[in-house]
Amino acid sequence: MERSGNFYKAIRLGYILISIL
Repeated sequence: MERSGNFYKAIRLGYILISIL
């Protein structure tokens, strides 16, 4: 579960970064 949460967080961070770009 922890791994999934971390992965999801990374995806969300990446999505936000792409949105800003």
